[in-house]
Amino acid sequence: MTDLSRAIAVKPIITYPREAQVGKTYLMTIDLQPEENFEWQYDEEEYPIYCTVDSKLFSSKPVGEPVVVLHRFGGSYGEAKFLLTATDEVTEGEVSITLVNAWGLSIKTIKVLSSLRAIQNVIPEKEITNKQAQILDTSLADALIAIIRQQSAILQSLNMSQWEDNLHQLEEQTLSEGFKILFLGEFKRGKSTLINALLAREVNHEILPTDVLPTTAIITEIKWGGIPHVRLHYSNEQSMLVSVEQLKDYVAINHTDILADESLCERVEVFLPVSFLKSGLEIIDSPGLNDTEIRQRITLNYLTRYDLVFFVLSALAPLSQSELEIIERITNINRNIIFICNRFDDVLDKDKDRLKAYVTNRLAHLNKGGKKKIFFVSAYEALHGRLDGNSNLVQKSGIILLEQEIDKLIISRRELKFHRISAVMKESIRESRDAISMQGSLLQSEQADLDARYGRERDRLEIINKVRSKLDRRISRSREEIMSLVSAKTSQPFNQVARQIDNWVEQYEVREPLALKDFLSWNNTSAVRRVASEVTEHLISRMDIEFTQWQSTELQPSIRQYLESISHDLESISHELSAIQSELDSQLNFNRNIFLAEASLSRRNVVELQMLSVTAGLAAVSAIANPELLAISKIVEMISLTTEKIKKAVGSRLKYELLSSSYERSQQLAITVADTISAEIQNAVHQAFAREFEYAYETSLSLRQEIQKQTMQFEESKVNLHQLESQLESIEQQLEELEIHLQQQETVGRDLDER
Repeated sequence: MTDLSRAIAVKPIITYPREAQVGKTYLMTIDLQPEENFEWQYDEEEYPIYCTVDSKLFSSKPVGEPVVVLHRFGGSYGEAKFLLTATDEVTEGEVSITLVNAWGLSIKTIKVLSSLRAIQNVIPEKEITNKQAQILDTSLADALIAIIRQQSAILQSLNMSQWEDNLHQLEEQTLSEGFKILFLGEFKRGKSTLINALLAREVNHEILPTDVLPTTAIITEIKWGGIPHVRLHYSNEQSMLVSVEQLKDYVAINHTDILADESLCERVEVFLPVSFLKSGLEIIDSPGLNDTEIRQRITLNYLTRYDLVFFVLSALAPLSQSELEIIERITNINRNIIFICNRFDDVLDKDKDRLKAYVTNRLAHLNKGGKKKIFFVSAYEALHGRLDGNSNLVQKSGIILLEQEIDKLIISRRELKFHRISAVMKESIRESRDAISMQGSLLQSEQADLDARYGRERDRLEIINKVRSKLDRRISRSREEIMSLVSAKTSQPFNQVARQIDNWVEQYEVREPLALKDFLSWNNTSAVRRVASEVTEHLISRMDIEFTQWQSTELQPSIRQYLESISHDLESISHELSAIQSELDSQLNFNRNIFLAEASLSRRNVVELQMLSVTAGLAAVSAIANPELLAISKIVEMISLTTEKIKKAVGSRLKYELLSSSYERSQQLAITVADTISAEIQNAVHQAFAREFEYAYETSLSLRQEIQKQTMQFEESKVNLHQLESQLESIEQQLEELEIHLQQQETVGRDLDER
């Protein structure tokens, strides 16, 4: 890479603290200016040169991007800035500044301050320039930046992103030496003409375009530059350099094609070698406030970036309602505002005093300087007086008083900048308090909602318990109800069967009756036993048929009807539980389709008890009715050895046994059927409802835990809001202390000036 000194003839301009106090922070600036016979040797319109600072005396931190951008017109767009913080050790040394190109190659190293000392009780050297002396009061700036960062953290906590951006700009402005004056006003108030008149002290032609129609379409920033040139900034972050003569082609409104003009560029920087701009003063021309909505928004969005407002009015139509609204908006944040009533030459002489009184009475209370900060001028007379060399016309225009005010502003710009920053900070604090109050009210409302939700979940859990108790009671009653039902039904079949035994005996033909040999035998017990067993088996078979028929025609329908009533009751309970589940699901947004399908299948099992339980419960009826073959040995002892007598004896014995034990056997049957069916019901109900009750309990508990968790979060949020409020009070107190400190400095300064 070609060495910088040979490639571009520039000289470094560096400001720095020749002596520093240990532990303190200072500002270093690095700029590059063209030497004589400067010649641009690159195809590009710009050439960036990056700066690095290294020293054992200071730690360094760049303010913004540490780059100086040279342009083809000669000169740069501004300085690279570094904050140098002195070490805690008294020592001497050097500060090395290295210039690096865009490819990272070092092109030059500059060493300064070979005898720099970091000492206490610094006495400024007499040869320090005015600019160096007016570089930021670092203690004040450091304190202000610390406050801004504290407030930014609060804004971040409150999600106030727009204010965060504003304070970020405020921090940059605190470190900047620039002082921005925003010329504001409605269209046709003569803002551009007034700026041209101010610049005409040293520039013998109009810089900004003027017309009887609105002309300024975009924000135009006018600042110091060794060689006049213009930089155009586009919305796509691209930029372009043009000459001052071409400026009107980009910032003026083309009234035949407004949309096309608005798409050209969004901001313009005009660099001029005007002496009063060299101190860092910047003049900003803005589109008219009551022009198009787009241009008014452009202007209003710039309000957070200015240090002072020059509000331009027309003497022919002063203080319209829209102007008063904008003035109120500005002065609510910052009362550093100067009012300029232009076109005063168009007012009749007899009306001028009355106009001055009217404007002064309406505006004097809105700024800090009162009527001293209200000026009546003719920008047209001032501009043409200067361009034509007519000093009387310039004097008559009233612009001299305004220029004297600007000279005072240059001297006191540090204090004005601080007051403006402090005012914005106070507005930020006020809106932060409003946000805290709003969030606190919202928390109270949400806490009330949570309390109500917690109460509903408590009530819902109580309902779930009641539903479960209702289900338990219904199931526990089923055994007694079934026993009662079966007992009432079983007394009839035993009596009916007993009455039919004689007919069954009479109609039955023994397959192998007693033979003659059985009568002649001394021991015919086995034959009698054979006949008795056959008759008994036949009668029991008939009893089984009768009991089975009774079971299917009498008992089963009754039990089925009973089970249907139970199923109906359980279905009703199931609907209650499902309603609770649906409400819980809606709060949890939980998809339970699969679970509900399984539960539905389980609930159907309750209805299926009608078929499952009846058969199982009555399977032992015959065995219960069987009188254990009726003790045939007893029959043998009681009868003569004839077949008919054996038949009748068996029938009589069976009839006797059946009638004598009917109550006991019916109760035993009722117990067996009730136990079997109630066990089936309990099993089916458990399958149908256990998981659903478990889910309902768990879901309700989960909701209550979530509510408790949110309640704790709300409490934490309340504590955080209280802490933020305390921090705001601390920030406000720090600002007040800085204001007192600055007022003391201003008082000392005025006393020294008077001496």
